[in-house]
Amino acid sequence: MRARGERVGCRQWGVEDFHPLHPAHWPQKKRLFNWALVEPWHHGDGPEGRTGLYTIINGVALALARRRPLSGTERRGLLEAGIDFIGTHANLARSLTSGCRLELWLKLADALRRRLELQHDIRICIEQPLRGVRNASTREALYVVETFILRQQVVMLMLRGCRFTSVVGYTKHSLLLFDSGGRHWISRRACGVVRDGKRHEIYVPSLTAISLL
Repeated sequence: MRARGERVGCRQWGVEDFHPLHPAHWPQKKRLFNWALVEPWHHGDGPEGRTGLYTIINGVALALARRRPLSGTERRGLLEAGIDFIGTHANLARSLTSGCRLELWLKLADALRRRLELQHDIRICIEQPLRGVRNASTREALYVVETFILRQQVVMLMLRGCRFTSVVGYTKHSLLLFDSGGRHWISRRACGVVRDGKRHEIYVPSLTAISLL
């Protein structure tokens, strides 16, 4: 696997960004410090196509929870801005019903990042170290997820069916979620990359971390 970093907002990954310890020496469980400071917004009983937009809003709210908490009004502003962005760049009804395609979702995340930075005079870093990489293994994908968690960064990713979610921790057996659909965890054993045929197929290029600088 060749991790080609994609600069979005701040910088790309280099060798120094990968965790220095071999995974065999990592803690068997780890969770973000911020995970208990804010509740995820739920997208309700409607189509899961809205998970892309809600995952970005929840990811930003979680990343900022300790140093710059977002109010309900500010989250609603992001929701409205996100809907406007999707409607300008794609078929709104189809995107909110069937889900955002990855390239649209990445552009949406960057647009909402820039909106927050301008409004609140803050700097937000979005990193996508495997954007453009399609041949990573499940083990390599989970390595990146755990590296983000150990660095205290919110992880966002796309699963099969254009369903997005955020990961806030891991254990030996599970990935812990901050999810707009109300899910709290998924089994590691059921996770795989697209070609593995597992229940929770991770689309590797979507692996994204968000943090406040």
